[in-house]
Amino acid sequence: MELKLDFKFDAAHRLMHHKGLCHNIHGHTWKVRVTLLSVAPIGKKDGMIADFSILKDTFKPRIDYYFDHGLILNMDDKLAALTLIDGPLFDFKVRLMEGEPTCENIAKQLFMDLLSNLNTRKQWSEVDYGVKLQSIQVWESEKASAIYNSDDFMESIQ
Repeated sequence: MELKLDFKFDAAHRLMHHKGLCHNIHGHTWKVRVTLLSVAPIGKKDGMIADFSILKDTFKPRIDYYFDHGLILNMDDKLAALTLIDGPLFDFKVRLMEGEPTCENIAKQLFMDLLSNLNTRKQWSEVDYGVKLQSIQVWESEKASAIYNSDDFMESIQ
């Protein structure tokens, strides 16, 4: 059984190597779907695999902290260099990431961040929820999305 939670955040980005319009700074209302795979049966007493409110409290703050209402840039972008000169030049949130801030790379980054957060969250480890992070799907529009899943992660560490 899978559990799915959907979140949204608003952020701008630019693709410095893109030859079209996406080279310019522009924004999206991004949608994120976190999919968890059950590795345990549904609880007989409470009828749940996991408490959605705890799952939301685990994921939403991380998504907001990293991306919501920020500018996402490739750390090699010339604009990124401006954020590092004697403290931040910009008086707003800038999220630097390795590689272009594409839908694909944002999905991968979120997967890694959320996986790390799950592995270190005290509340998570104290309660056996019987779920594992299966995938992160990120939409930059209604019709365009990318999915980074546990198979992709396993391939990346081999």
